[in-house]
Amino acid sequence: MVCTLFCLFYTGVCWVYPLSQTISDLQNKRNEVQWVSFWLVMGLLSFVEVNILFFISSCCVYDFLKSLFVLWLVHPEFLGASYIFEKYFGMFFENAQKILGKTPLR
Repeated sequence: MVCTLFCLFYTGVCWVYPLSQTISDLQNKRNEVQWVSFWLVMGLLSFVEVNILFFISSCCVYDFLKSLFVLWLVHPEFLGASYIFEKYFGMFFENAQKILGKTPLR
């Protein structure tokens, strides 16, 4: 029963709320960087879970802990997704953009 509650909490926090906020903010043209950053971080986290941490994701407390992390990522006061993107991934995308700028595709 507790695992089911953690799973429902996880689904709401990690998918339903961010998806609704993403759609709303994209329609109103605000916080676009936050939500693109959020989905990039969630995509990377999901990739790591499936390929590396597959044994830990079966623990029901893991969903709760991941939900707390996602709350930090999406909370308007902290904007954790933007922070992680700028701190750890920003330089990779800048380098990729420089490389792509030199290709004939652009």
